[in-house]
Amino acid sequence: MKKRAAFAPSAEFDVINAIRHFTGLRFIPKSPSRSVRREGDFMLDTLYLQVGAGLVIAGCIFVFLKGDDLERFGAGAFLLAWFATLLVQRDGDLYNPQFGMFAIDVVMLLLFAGMAWRSRAIWPVWAAAFQLLAVMSHIMIMIDQRTPMASLYTVLTLAGYGVLFCIVGGAFFAWQDRRAAGFD
Repeated sequence: MKKRAAFAPSAEFDVINAIRHFTGLRFIPKSPSRSVRREGDFMLDTLYLQVGAGLVIAGCIFVFLKGDDLERFGAGAFLLAWFATLLVQRDGDLYNPQFGMFAIDVVMLLLFAGMAWRSRAIWPVWAAAFQLLAVMSHIMIMIDQRTPMASLYTVLTLAGYGVLFCIVGGAFFAWQDRRAAGFD
């Protein structure tokens, strides 16, 4: 009978065993699966999260370059809230209300409502409306636990893109107004 080599591809072959064989290491801790997220991990591990992050960053760069002070303030607050939401969300706790995200959304609602009240621009009104949609979705989840959490995350994502679209639109029209007046 022919003796099998110590290292041969088989059904049990995996990368960890190959590393152990070639390096002589005895203990290589196995990392958790990418589909299982631990509490507090900062994740941009999926393609749609990376595309969304690219859209947010590209939109805010445009606002910082072409917008007026009101739009820049709104984009800065939006970026800050976006980063804070990434830090406080509990990915492992999908079936309970996310109170940290709720608090951030309430602060953003108050900020956009104040901007709408104090400025002549129309985009803060629409941004506040989208933000109110996000806050009411949180409240709906807190009141009735039977609502699917996927619907909450869908509404929060669409409301976030709506707010971003309002800020970018406000910056675009402010830029066009400056160009028409000959200031840019």
